[in-house]
Amino acid sequence: MLFNLYSALPIPLAKKIKEGSQLADKLTTIVMQPLEFAYLHVYERINGVYVYQKTFRLN
Repeated sequence: MLFNLYSALPIPLAKKIKEGSQLADKLTTIVMQPLEFAYLHVYERINGVYVYQKTFRLN
């Protein structure tokens, strides 16, 4: 399953995100696109860790 992290930055904040961390709380599969978010970083959950996969530009 893939998880989305919306960001204003073109590079991901972390390549791997540990489950239960503050950054993991920001991962969402709900598409909400406020104007301040220009990029979508996609993570895949592998063995309890979210691993960065790809970045998409919004707009």
